[in-house]
Amino acid sequence: MAQDGSNKKVANSLVAVSCGAVLAVYTAGYVRTRSAVEQFEAQAAERRAADPIPQRIEAPGTRFRPKAPEPPSEWASSAPRVDAVRTPRGTVSVEPAPVIETPTAEVADGAPEASSIETPLPPSPVVAAAAPAVVEAPPQPAQPAPAPAWKDGTYLGWGTSRHGNIQAEVVIDRGRIASATIAQCRTRYSCSVIDRLPPEVAQRQSPDVDYVSGATQSANAFYFAVVDALSKAK
Repeated sequence: MAQDGSNKKVANSLVAVSCGAVLAVYTAGYVRTRSAVEQFEAQAAERRAADPIPQRIEAPGTRFRPKAPEPPSEWASSAPRVDAVRTPRGTVSVEPAPVIETPTAEVADGAPEASSIETPLPPSPVVAAAAPAVVEAPPQPAQPAPAPAWKDGTYLGWGTSRHGNIQAEVVIDRGRIASATIAQCRTRYSCSVIDRLPPEVAQRQSPDVDYVSGATQSANAFYFAVVDALSKAK
């Protein structure tokens, strides 16, 4: 019985020593990697720079031109009005008879009665307002094309994260990003989770790609790899 009790004490001592050793190793690893974790988190927080709002550029020589007023739909006519009379045999146009006024006046000393005939005057024609003159501004001189942002060639860059490193390959053609690919993937997880990020670099002409849910560290590593490659193309 005494031997069984001593064996249990030895076993308990070994368990306590093992737990202490595991705790010591974990504490040393946490203290040693904490500074690197904080550095990666600070870089990830600062990586997003606000993109400038694209300005609208008008084509040279383009100006607003006022629209000329449309002429009246119906022009006034000086001809007398013609009325239409509907008869059993059809419609007949009837022109109005001239107005004849015969004033009555008293006749004195046997003189003949005088009569006067009054004819209505045609209305004056309506004159349409003249359209305003269109003044065209002189065309502006063409502005020189901006200098290319990067030098042509193929450039490699590395990006790091706490899950591993990624190497990006960026191709510059005529001062623009032609393509971006993942040359090497040395992360804990497969880089297939961020396959949609490389085409965004050429589309946006910038390393500022989107985040990927569940793969934030891999996306950050790819971002820093593209930044490193573009820094060599300047």
